[in-house]
Amino acid sequence: MIRLLFALTAVFLLASSLGAAAGPAPDARARFQYLETRLLTQEAPLRAKPWAPQERQKVEAAIAAVMQAAPGIVQRAVAYRAVRVYRTERLGSEQFAVGMVASEHVLFIADSFFAAAAPGGFTLKAPGFSLARALAHLADGNGRASGTKEWVQISQPIMDSARAKAKELNFTLTELVAKGDEEVAKGAGTPTTFAAFNRSELLAQFAAALAVKKDAPVAPSVKAYVERRLLATAPPEEAARRFSDGLALVEQGKFDDAIKAYDAAIKADPGFREAYFRRAMIEKYRENWEKANQFFDQAVRASNGAPPTQLLLERGFVHLQRKQFDKAIADLTLVIDGAPGLGVEYVVRAYGMRGDAQLVTKNWVKAAADFTAVIQIDPGNSVAWRNRGRARFEVQDGPGAIEDLNRAIQLDPKDADAYFIRGYAYGSLKQYRQAKADLEEALRIAPQMQALVRPALDFVNAEIAKGR
Repeated sequence: MIRLLFALTAVFLLASSLGAAAGPAPDARARFQYLETRLLTQEAPLRAKPWAPQERQKVEAAIAAVMQAAPGIVQRAVAYRAVRVYRTERLGSEQFAVGMVASEHVLFIADSFFAAAAPGGFTLKAPGFSLARALAHLADGNGRASGTKEWVQISQPIMDSARAKAKELNFTLTELVAKGDEEVAKGAGTPTTFAAFNRSELLAQFAAALAVKKDAPVAPSVKAYVERRLLATAPPEEAARRFSDGLALVEQGKFDDAIKAYDAAIKADPGFREAYFRRAMIEKYRENWEKANQFFDQAVRASNGAPPTQLLLERGFVHLQRKQFDKAIADLTLVIDGAPGLGVEYVVRAYGMRGDAQLVTKNWVKAAADFTAVIQIDPGNSVAWRNRGRARFEVQDGPGAIEDLNRAIQLDPKDADAYFIRGYAYGSLKQYRQAKADLEEALRIAPQMQALVRPALDFVNAEIAKGR
C-alpha cells in the first residue's frame, strides 16, 4: 500500500519550546528582514507598502532601544527564525502602532508608529512599548508574552496603574460588563491585552472588550460565563502559577513534571482551556493519541463555543492518527472554511491533512482539490504534487498523474513513493519500460519497499518479455 500521509511540519507552541536551548545569532538586529510584498492571509489581511529610508531607521532605533531594555526578548524573537517586518497603513486595532502574527513570525509597522516624535519609552501609547509587546509575543509564542521576566519589568508599571485606577473606581469586572463605560474599561481592562499575568487579568480583558462595545448588548450566556469564571472557588493565581510552571518545565524537557503542573492548573481552574491544550500537546508529542484526543476534546469544551483554529488543527491531526478520518475532515473543514486567526502555514497544513484523509477514504476528487489548494499557496511542496498525482491516477487520469509526479520528483529526487506511483501510472498507459525504470528507482531509494514494489515490477518485466 502506498504511503499516503502528508509530510507535516511541527507547529505551535510545544515544538518551539523544545528548541529553547539553541543560541541566537550574534547580532540579533541582523535577523530583522524589511520586506515590501507579502501574500495576504485570513489572519492578517494587511497590504504592505514600500519602506522610506527614514522609516526603517526609526524602526531600527526602536529595536535598539528594546534590545537595551530587554535583550532577552529580542534574542528569543529571532533565535529560531528571522522576523519579517512590513510597513502598512493601519492595523485593525488602533491601540498599538505595531502588530504581529505569531504564526507567520512577522511584524507590521503602522503609520501611527511614525506620528510620535521619537519611538523611545515604554508608556502605554509609546511606539517603543508597542514594538516591545509584539516582539515579546514572537519570542514566547502567541499568548505567552507574560512569560519573560523582562516583559514583566517593562509592563508592570502600566499594569499597576491600571489596577490602582480600577480600585479607585470600585468596580467589579461584572459591573464593567454591565456598565459599558468606555473610559473605565480602558483604565481597568485594556492593559491586560498585552500582559496576562493571571486569570483575573484575562477576565478583565474579556470584560473590557465587552464594555467598549456600547452598541452591542451583552448576551446572558456571555455574562454568565464571566460570572462563572469570577466566582470559581480556586484562587486565580494558583491556576496561572501552575500553568506557568508547566511552560517552564516543558522548555527544560521535563515533561512528566510539566504534566503534573498542568494537571494542577486544571484542578485549580477546570475551565482553563490553554492548560488542557498544552496537556494534549505533550501527549501528542509522545504519540499517545487517545490521551491527546481526550485533552483536546476537553479544550474544545472549555472554549465556550469558539475553539481556536490551532486547537482544531491539532485535534484534526490526532484524529488522522486514530484513523478517525470523518472526524478529521470535520475539524479541518472548520479550520479551512471560517475559523478566524489562520496564517498561511496553517492553511497549507489544514488542506494537506484534509487531503490525506480524503485519500485514505478514497474521495479522490476532493483529495485532488485539497492538494491543488496547497500547490496554489506553496508551489514548492513536493508532497502535495505527489499526492495530487496519486489522486489523479486513481481517477484514470494517467497523463495528468505523470505530469504532477514529474514535478514532485523534480522537487524531491529522493521520493521513492513518487517514483512508485509514477511507475504505476506509466503501467496503466502500457508504457512498460518507463514503468520498469521508475519501479526500480523506487527500490533503489527505498529497499524496504520490496514487498510493495516487487509484484508490480514482476508484472512489468513479464509484459516487456512479451514484446509489449
